[in-house]
Parts: sequence; structure tokens; C-alpha cells
Amino acid sequence: MISGFFLRPQFKAFFQTLCLFGLIIISPAILADNIPRPHAVNTELSVYVETLFVEFNLTSRISHNYFIGIGSGVGAGFRKVASHNSSHLTGGSIFEIARVSIFFTRRKQQLYYSAGLSPSFFLHFDDSDDDPGGGLSFSAFGMIEYAFNRGPKNYFRIGTRLEISYVNEGVHDQRIGVTYNPIPISIRLVLPF
Repeated sequence: MISGFFLRPQFKAFFQTLCLFGLIIISPAILADNIPRPHAVNTELSVYVETLFVEFNLTSRISHNYFIGIGSGVGAGFRKVASHNSSHLTGGSIFEIARVSIFFTRRKQQLYYSAGLSPSFFLHFDDSDDDPGGGLSFSAFGMIEYAFNRGPKNYFRIGTRLEISYVNEGVHDQRIGVTYNPIPISIRLVLPF
């Protein structure tokens, strides 16, 4: 079932678009100066918290203001479905159970702009029946965070995240949609590493 999912033309086109998006994001970092400033943090471990969901991230500096990171998290990440071409999901809610992320971050003074890819498992409920549905979701996400410290070590940040997701609930129910957190605040605590 899953191997057939990855061979579908819709997924291939979606994946190619996401890869191109990733190259566009990282290209300036490759062309930028690769010499980190003295006393700058080159690797950081952080805890990212949003509504009922916790994710641990490890980021590494690849250039002066550019970082690459990976993360994984668990919980019940609450999302509202803003737009979806499936009538039983539009206007509904989904709950992320587990996810893995890879992302690029650009720092500009106290603002952090991130973009990445994130596969996850989810559950959802709707009014048509009492049984939950669920499946796999492949998301491209964008995030912006504000750091409260101007120095190289920003231990506390607050931000928000928006996702475009390819949702797979089975062989005949695969859709693309936009999801967002209705409580648009996430908190990142950077741990001393």
C-alpha cells in the first residue's frame, strides 16, 4: 500500500516541487560566506512546543546566518484544516501524533525564518461518524520565530507555523490541503549544548 503511494504521479509531482523549493531556500546559504563569527553557536539542541505537541530539534550552522536542522516529535498536535479538496476534512481538525522534520533556517537579527519538509502520522474526527480516520501526511512548512535576545545565543523564541500538506488516508483518499494551528503561538527553548 505504501510503496504504491510513492509511485503515484501526484506524489511524484508534489515531491519534485518540494525538492525544488528546498534548493531555492538553501542556494543563498551555499553562496554566502561560510565563515562563522567567533563565539557564534554552531550547533544547538532545542525543544519546540506547540499545542499538546513537543518536538526536539538539532540544528547546525552551514553559513553565517543559515542553519540546517532535523527534528522529531510526538503528542497530539492540533491543526485546523483551512482548505482541502476533501469535504469531510475542510473546516475540520486533525491531530498530529508523530512527525519527523528537516528544515533550513535563516536568521536575520532577532527573526528566524524556517522552511522544511515533514512527514507525520495523524488522526481526525468528523461529524459523519464516530470513528476516527487517520493516515500519513507529507507537509511543506514555513515558520517565523522572534528571539528575545540579540546575542548569538537566543535561548527563548516565540513564533508560528503554516503547512501545505499532502494527506493520504488510504488508496482512494489522497488530498492536498492547507493546515494551521488555531493557537498560532509556538515556543522554542534552546538548550545549552
